[in-house]
Amino acid sequence: EAAQRYSLGRAGVHFRRIGTRDEIGYQYDCGLIDGKNASCNANLYDTRRELISLFGDLRLPGHARLRVALDLVDATIDSGVNSGQRVPLTPERVFRISAERTVGSMLWALVGHYRDGMPQAADPSNRRSYIPSRFIADLGVTATLNPQLTGAVWVRNLADKSYYDYASWNGLYPADGRSVEASLRLMF
Repeated sequence: EAAQRYSLGRAGVHFRRIGTRDEIGYQYDCGLIDGKNASCNANLYDTRRELISLFGDLRLPGHARLRVALDLVDATIDSGVNSGQRVPLTPERVFRISAERTVGSMLWALVGHYRDGMPQAADPSNRRSYIPSRFIADLGVTATLNPQLTGAVWVRNLADKSYYDYASWNGLYPADGRSVEASLRLMF
């Protein structure tokens, strides 16, 4: 990782290389169980992932901050009949952007998440249509109630966007619609 701080924030780059032998993944056809076709998770193939992450943040007037991050992912199957194909469920690009503002003891944040299209689960040949790209946004507030207690409330998938991140060819597995998440954190 290389990062540079400057008067209004920082910027940097991070590189990772991950090699996996016998990666576990979703296999559509695992044979018969009690007379019915079954799917399963199985050791499928060796994989290689190389990720470059670019990130930065910028301090803005009024106790505000802008943060950005871009991940560029090369995820390839390294063994078997699908060698050279993209690993299922891995996008090539992931982008995050957030605008944050502190008001008293509260931190307000609007966070956007973009993910490229990606191969569907159980499609190591990459022959089926890709899962479409998507952009969703979350809005949240975190409040420091006292030095040991912090609370947060988030509205996830603010625009109630319909999307899926798994597969469509064996039935659609939709992601959650708009939801509210609340949490308390006690440190002692």
